[in-house]
Amino acid sequence: MWSRHIGKPVLLAGTALTLVGLVAAACSGGQSKQSPAAPAPPAAAPAAASAAQAGLWAKPTIGTSWPDYFGVQLEATLDASGPKQLNPKPGQMYFYTNAGTSWGATNTKNTVEVFDVTDMTKWKPVATLNLPDEYSLGYSSHGATVSADGRWIYLQAMANPAKPPRLLVIDGFTLKPYKIYKQTLPGFGGHHLNNFTGPDGHEYIMNVDFNWNRGGAGVWVIDPDKDHAIVGGMNLQDFEGNPYVVSGDVQGKFIYVAMPTASAALRGKIEGTLAKVDMKTWKVVGEVPVLDPIGISVTQDGKIAWVNEGDGQKVKKIDLEKMAVIAEVSTGPGPWGNQLSCDESKLYVADKGESAGYGQQGRTMTIIDTKFNIVTNVVPIGRTTDHILLSPDCKYVLANSNADHNIWIYEADTEEFVAKVQMPSGGDPHGGTFVQWRDDGKGGVVGEVVSQLVGLRGSARQAQQTLIKAIQEAVTLRILPGSSFAGTVTSFGPDTVKVRPGATVNLLFSYASGTGSPKMTVEGKDAKIDRFDIAPGQRHLVKFTAPSSPGKLQVVITSDPKAKPLTISVEESATALPLPATTTAPAAAPALRTIRLTADGLKWDAKTLNLKVAEKVQFTIVNKDDEKHNLVGLQVGLLPGVSPDVNGGQTTSFEWTVPNAPGTSKFLCTYHPAMVIDVTIAP
Repeated sequence: MWSRHIGKPVLLAGTALTLVGLVAAACSGGQSKQSPAAPAPPAAAPAAASAAQAGLWAKPTIGTSWPDYFGVQLEATLDASGPKQLNPKPGQMYFYTNAGTSWGATNTKNTVEVFDVTDMTKWKPVATLNLPDEYSLGYSSHGATVSADGRWIYLQAMANPAKPPRLLVIDGFTLKPYKIYKQTLPGFGGHHLNNFTGPDGHEYIMNVDFNWNRGGAGVWVIDPDKDHAIVGGMNLQDFEGNPYVVSGDVQGKFIYVAMPTASAALRGKIEGTLAKVDMKTWKVVGEVPVLDPIGISVTQDGKIAWVNEGDGQKVKKIDLEKMAVIAEVSTGPGPWGNQLSCDESKLYVADKGESAGYGQQGRTMTIIDTKFNIVTNVVPIGRTTDHILLSPDCKYVLANSNADHNIWIYEADTEEFVAKVQMPSGGDPHGGTFVQWRDDGKGGVVGEVVSQLVGLRGSARQAQQTLIKAIQEAVTLRILPGSSFAGTVTSFGPDTVKVRPGATVNLLFSYASGTGSPKMTVEGKDAKIDRFDIAPGQRHLVKFTAPSSPGKLQVVITSDPKAKPLTISVEESATALPLPATTTAPAAAPALRTIRLTADGLKWDAKTLNLKVAEKVQFTIVNKDDEKHNLVGLQVGLLPGVSPDVNGGQTTSFEWTVPNAPGTSKFLCTYHPAMVIDVTIAP
């Protein structure tokens, strides 16, 4: 149910390897070998889990059972058998989202909407759950998700003063309620629902209560494979705080919990914390102060978290090993949810408008470059968007508008508006879950959750991790736009890459330039690199295989006839890629040499540098200009991908070990290519 037709999707990368190709392949319907075990037939309710089955978290710290610990009761177990209302086929993909009754919604019954999104350009409504009045009439929700195998739907029912908060476990095929959990503590009840992987590798469902003003049960965990038993979690006393949003885990070791101040009246006035929780012990093992922390995105290596300040206009970048804020970036008003792009080069932030004076009527999405920690774009979205989602193929970004009761969709790479999907029930959506269906080998289907509120999952996450690894190992080729001021022409940096005959390397074309620069068209006919367009701020990954015979190949910028080409030299040499593995024992660490470089008037104070192989150097860059600078090498491997940016009037230091690459080269600032230093490396 699109508001207008979507055009042809734009791929994020080149010929043999695309930024979406790995993910799309992993999520395709043909990979049944990697599917989870087949689900039980939908017509029969599963038998209760044996008491002999020991859980990962066997007993709460107080009391005799986990349900008692959280004040949660199993209110009813119902007959969920019957004919299928959902009948997915192998190869199809479904999207599930809650549709609540708040924010001016026209529906009166809390529900779940299901769409067929096999073709992401043509969303097809498949089902609107018609749940019994007792569990849906007058209720609302902020959370719904699906078990990892697609077999069960979980829906929260909250904010009905006449009825207790509930969590509904619904048969994913008959669409009938199976289990009803009732909460006995005061408060709104469930708020967010996350899929996550425990430290034992098992898939769980995490319920996060609306713990505002200390009125909830905390965070409690359900095991779908144990008849949806509550098997672990933390209450408010365990946290000594007010858990609001939980990231789910990344490596199966920790979860990260946003805990605003316990009183809503003090939001934006008193700092809350981002808590790091050990998943095996349910203990907080680290905290960092953040003003009104809300949305969280964690990198796949578990080293960085991006946390929004809800009652403010900033997002914080946090080192999760040191538990320290290392950067902050301005956003629109009251940022709520956020989501990292597939390659983690961008952060999409929903500017909900929760901060004072905006009345939760924000309607923009801020896009941030995560390497340079700068805003690169702001685009319009629907009013009052809580969460941002990423499609499993990484092509699209979804923004769920509470107040407009629809989902706004953008192309992730180009950041161009695609369409709006309206909720058939007129309800307000908050999150969403993508499920890929495959043949189970037994004449039926099995599902796999591949994207959710906390990011990509399952085979889509595995493909994402493969992609990130490929980018980390790639040779970065920067497109340096020409400058009439500096008298330079458009070029590549480095402008030459050496590759061994028959070898395969990943080439990452990066266009780090201001938005005023033109789009570039790049092509390498003899290198068999198909033509692609790249705009400022974009990256393009190509898997290049060299021919078996030595020679020189060119990659040109066809949109700029004056641009200097990139030369790929196919040769057998000590410096050709891939570099041979080092087998000799490393020498003793050399003493650290300090080199101080000052930028003043768009010039370096040094024209030349003399270095030695294996020398360890600490560069200190002093920027006396108003514009930012950095320092990169034109020869592959001569410097880290990019040195830290140094803003105007600032000083920054970083360390670097000179590689075994004797000869001459150049260092320059990518923002001001005329700022060149001639470098000599002695053996």
